[in-house]
Amino acid sequence: MKTIKKYCAIILVCITLLCLASIHTFAASVTQDNIDFYFETTKDSYSENETITAVLKIANNGTEDITDIEWVNAVPDGYEFVDSSLEKQKIDVIHPNQVVELQTKFTVKNTVENSTTAPTVPNTTGNLTELNLTDATSAVGADATSTVGENTQVNTNASGAVQTGFENTTLLIVFVCAAISLGIFCIVKNKKKFYKLTSIFLCFALVLGAIPVFYAAEDDKQAQSDNSVTTSKVELEQNVNVGDNIVKLTSTVKYSLPSYEEDYNEKYYDDEKTFTKGEWVSIIIDKFDIEIGEFPEGFDYFYGDSAESDYGAVVETAQAYGLLPAPDSPGYVDPEQDVPLFEADKPATREFVAYTVAKTMGFEGEYSLEATDLDTIQYVNEVAVVVNQKFMDLIDSKFAPNNAITGADANMILNRIDYFNDSLEVKEGQEKDIIDYHEGVVTLDVDYTATESEEGIYTVELASNTDADASLTAGDVIVLSPNDEYIGGLAVKVNEVKTIDGKVVLICEEAKIEETIQDFDYAGHGVALVNKAETTEDVDVEYDPNGVVNSDEDVNAFDIGGSVSAGTLSYTLTEKEIKSGLKASGKIDISIPDVTAKAKGKIFGGLSLDELTLTVTDQVKFSGNLTYDFGIPESSYDVTTGKPKFGSGKTEIGRVPFALGTTGFTVDLVFFINLDVSGQLSISYSIDRTTGIQYKDGVFRNIKEYSSEFTAIEANGSAKLGVGMAVRLTLFSVFDIVGVDIHGGIGLTIKFTAHLDCEPDLFCGDGTVYMYLTLELDKDTIVGDLLDKVFNIELYWDIFDEDSSPLKKGIHIENLKFVDECTYGKGSLLGVVKDGQTGAKISGAQVKIYNKATGNLVKSGYTRTTDTTLADNNTVLIGEFFVQNLSAGSYQFDVKATGYKKASVDVDVVSGQRVVCEATLMIDRDHLDGLGTVSGSFTNALTGSSVENVQYEVRSGLNTKVGDVIASGTASNSYSIELVPGYYSVLFKKDGYVDELISVTITADENTVKNVALAPTSDISIDDSSFRVVLTWGEYPSDLDSHLYYFDDDGGNFHTCYYNKDYREGETLVANLDLDDTTSYGPETSTVYQVAENGVYSFYVHDYTNKDSDSSTAMSNSGAQVKLFSGSQLVATFNIPENRGGTLWHVFDYNSYTQEFVYVNEFSYANAG
Repeated sequence: MKTIKKYCAIILVCITLLCLASIHTFAASVTQDNIDFYFETTKDSYSENETITAVLKIANNGTEDITDIEWVNAVPDGYEFVDSSLEKQKIDVIHPNQVVELQTKFTVKNTVENSTTAPTVPNTTGNLTELNLTDATSAVGADATSTVGENTQVNTNASGAVQTGFENTTLLIVFVCAAISLGIFCIVKNKKKFYKLTSIFLCFALVLGAIPVFYAAEDDKQAQSDNSVTTSKVELEQNVNVGDNIVKLTSTVKYSLPSYEEDYNEKYYDDEKTFTKGEWVSIIIDKFDIEIGEFPEGFDYFYGDSAESDYGAVVETAQAYGLLPAPDSPGYVDPEQDVPLFEADKPATREFVAYTVAKTMGFEGEYSLEATDLDTIQYVNEVAVVVNQKFMDLIDSKFAPNNAITGADANMILNRIDYFNDSLEVKEGQEKDIIDYHEGVVTLDVDYTATESEEGIYTVELASNTDADASLTAGDVIVLSPNDEYIGGLAVKVNEVKTIDGKVVLICEEAKIEETIQDFDYAGHGVALVNKAETTEDVDVEYDPNGVVNSDEDVNAFDIGGSVSAGTLSYTLTEKEIKSGLKASGKIDISIPDVTAKAKGKIFGGLSLDELTLTVTDQVKFSGNLTYDFGIPESSYDVTTGKPKFGSGKTEIGRVPFALGTTGFTVDLVFFINLDVSGQLSISYSIDRTTGIQYKDGVFRNIKEYSSEFTAIEANGSAKLGVGMAVRLTLFSVFDIVGVDIHGGIGLTIKFTAHLDCEPDLFCGDGTVYMYLTLELDKDTIVGDLLDKVFNIELYWDIFDEDSSPLKKGIHIENLKFVDECTYGKGSLLGVVKDGQTGAKISGAQVKIYNKATGNLVKSGYTRTTDTTLADNNTVLIGEFFVQNLSAGSYQFDVKATGYKKASVDVDVVSGQRVVCEATLMIDRDHLDGLGTVSGSFTNALTGSSVENVQYEVRSGLNTKVGDVIASGTASNSYSIELVPGYYSVLFKKDGYVDELISVTITADENTVKNVALAPTSDISIDDSSFRVVLTWGEYPSDLDSHLYYFDDDGGNFHTCYYNKDYREGETLVANLDLDDTTSYGPETSTVYQVAENGVYSFYVHDYTNKDSDSSTAMSNSGAQVKLFSGSQLVATFNIPENRGGTLWHVFDYNSYTQEFVYVNEFSYANAG
């Protein structure tokens, strides 16, 4: 008996498995193709005579537009639709991350006798009743799911759908009977066969239950391979309680998804290829035809390894355009103090690539992503938009941000770029010109005049008097055809109808777009109505249909083409007043812009935007000079301070309307000039540009031209000027769809330094000329409001500014005239950067040099990573920096090295000289806690004796005498000052002595020794044919000697040194070595009391300690310093360069005839003689 029960249980399991295939699946929702479908009623139960309201929600969670959506409802037995239009409803498109909600209503026809009667499906076409544009992730969630009734039944027949079951009842009965017969037979005959056959039967039942799914998937694949779109269907059923009965609601949703891959499947790279970061940036730069910037000597590279990298130019160009993520090189923590490295040879990771793609495409807005490794992604927004827009795929629900990108990834990205950029074009045969009006809108193709009496109120007089005119009543919405005044026509709502002198006169207000337009679909190019071009006061315009701005034809990254207008507009400004005191004169040539527009959407209780593209390509040239004068005459322009007054303003100079087809769309281009001017300015430049916006596939992007050229001819001030465009897309003259302000032109930043030691006085100005471009959307338009509120998108973008513009040049102005280079004189700087604790040289440290008077950045560079031999055979070693072509004057250079505290050093550049800076010792930022000290002795530079009562002042910064005093005091014979770690200058003062300045780097828990040699004030002076030289050095070598030589053309000469301290002519002391130090530090002081009129003085330092060596570098690493004094003034300081071989250092020459000092700075292995 137990055995029979066991066998019966097994047979029941088999029967159950078969039955499962025939049972309908009940679900609160269904997801197919990343689309959520919800079918529900507004109530759980209804009374017998109550109207049933059913709601369908469709949430597009995918990355593609859903198109051609059709919702068909079957009317239940005993019911009818409240409105026949509710039987079949259509929607053109649902964008990614959008939700639509539709409703249908049934009312009782007769008493429902049998709620299980199969419904029929009508084919009547209707309209949707409600369309709400919301965010899919916020509108569809727990709340939406919970409202779906538990009796919801879902049927689908497309790939990925929920299978509704196996419904062949006859076949089911056969199988059940077969199962029972088999079981009885096996029980009686053979138990073992029973187990075996039962196993086979179970497998067969499972396979049989899956057969309908396989068929559905195969059918869908076939549909996808045969068409450019994939068409799918979802069937939904909802059982609802009506009184004591159950009414079954049945509906079907059909929709299409694009299958564009066949058109965009070019194989750029092998699927398994990998890329370095440098390679990928080169690929993206090339793909968008981005012009690589120019990087002259002294360019301010952002990345510390760009100057020596093969990819440096493309990387710096991409960085300037804002296409690269924040640096993540080792140790890069503080942008103000650390030096970023790009590391071009590292693998390009998926997140790095995603960021570059999002930025290069110009995507804007906030986006979300569902990935299991979301917490490992730094740039979620950029990754989300790239994944959502199918530039890249997830890998097993993960993005894997640190994985290397492959050739397969690159192919997908590049094809998707092609897809988006191709969508900017309107090719031949793709033009569209469709407007669907709401029912009841009256279109009139008649002559009329319209006068706007107050904002939004129109008086319209119709020239004809037809039956259509006579039938107009208050409340009618009418669309009047285009005329000379309203080139896009006019849409108004009638408030009152009058008949005056036999003519119909309408008192109207602006119509609302939602009561006028149902659908719009336009794609085409604008036609410039040049005969309607307008100008403002003091501006004349000429149209040349054959005119061109530039003879060179540049290929644009987005070559949208298709312009049906040609020629140029030449605007002549004659003392055009921008604002009080600010005027402009000159000539501006502007090409007739190429205007390309695409606009597709639906207006029903708001804007449902499918696609919007608006691009403008034009050329602008300031030919000749454009002079701005805001009331400050040139003679009173205070160039000595570098702080002139500024004038700024913006004014319209003219406008040109463009007609877009016959739809009623128009584009109004308003040209204006922007000014931000100091002094008087003359400038000439030309720019080609393509700018615009695009909304497609649920994302917004700004379109910017990556290749523009400009030439600044002459600049005599500081300014920012350009020709801008205000572009507004309007429908029927009253509906502002979108407005874009485009500002582009030339910016100038110039500051002046006065050189009053010349004849005449020389006023030098160093500055930068750069291209600027900004893009701004008008939030008061329909699209602007949508992007602002729904997508949370900023509506203003600085595409290029002074910092980010990749197209900029340095300029130099002298006495308000543009010159190729400074004529005041040029010098150079040589310096070394070292670790303050270990003394190790730091390669790759960034050095930025600023003009001390103006604060302008003059040069930028990095300490060398390898020894480099220059063209003049001089060598710059690892850890050193060498900057050439610096105008004579005072500078500050800032030093940054990753992991170290930033240092600032003041230095004077001498015309024609190579100035060697004292070593810059950097402080590790991990060792800033605690205190350190600087200490040393005071020595009279002439006698070697101690000095008492010396005052000192401590300031932040190296080699500086300016700034706040942070510590002070008085010391005798020696000093010791305790300070927090940092960079300091200490100025020592005593009556009767020349002030002495030392620089010191304080490190925690360390004492730095800095002995001070104070030179007594004397009556000697360079002007009185006298000077003094003081030599100091460090602990080793212990004995450095001063040697002063004199030679003239008449054969006269002398040599002062430790063995010949005095040189006399008769009883007159001409020159001497006052002090010889043989036990480290110095000082040794040489004085010339009587300078000959025609001779050359040469000063040398000899390493006596290593005098017999032919390989020693000890002297160059001694920290030797030579100071040249004249009376109470320090004239020059000469620091010995480090790591140079030699025992004899030729420091400088002085030509008494020309009165010029020359810093020689040469080394040799020789005795001083």
